[in-house]
Amino acid sequence: MLPSQCLGKGCRFPCFQKKCLSDGCLACGALGGGGGCADHNVVYEIKCGFQSCRSANIGLYNGETYRPVGERFMEHYRSARNPDAPSYLDKPLAKHYSRL
Repeated sequence: MLPSQCLGKGCRFPCFQKKCLSDGCLACGALGGGGGCADHNVVYEIKCGFQSCRSANIGLYNGETYRPVGERFMEHYRSARNPDAPSYLDKPLAKHYSRL
């Protein structure tokens, strides 16, 4: 079996198994686990979890990153958690959450 065929099927090639970047990873929790935080060169979408935003069809962010998704996720997470911080004022998620 080729390594590209064995992913997700009990692969015996440890170098091809996905592994989380850290214990208690918030990104893997948001992505459903499985080491997705280590993926890179991806296009992703973030949807606001507030019902009012979903009803109004707002709060959607599309992005792309060449870095590990876990690193980029944490940048988004920090800006959403602290939208009034000077370093995040121009960031899309900070702008969205500061209006809520």
